[in-house]
Amino acid sequence: MRFVIAVHNTGPSLAAGVTVTDELPAGLRLASKPDRCTIGQKITCAVGRTRIRATIPIRSQSRSPRTSRPARLRRTRA
Repeated sequence: MRFVIAVHNTGPSLAAGVTVTDELPAGLRLASKPDRCTIGQKITCAVGRTRIRATIPIRSQSRSPRTSRPARLRRTRA
């Protein structure tokens, strides 16, 4: 399963020192570690500087030990 976190700067200015943290759903494990990230049951990524209206995707592959069937998960946070 593909796992993506999208970091978006809505403005009004450049964002510096951006870090994103997200708790993974129970049973979900990342199969690959994105650059500048630490993983466990939470994923924390140092994004750095983000321009106004820019979106930075953080991508990884994930797997669930409970099933091999495809799954879709979408969460949005402000």
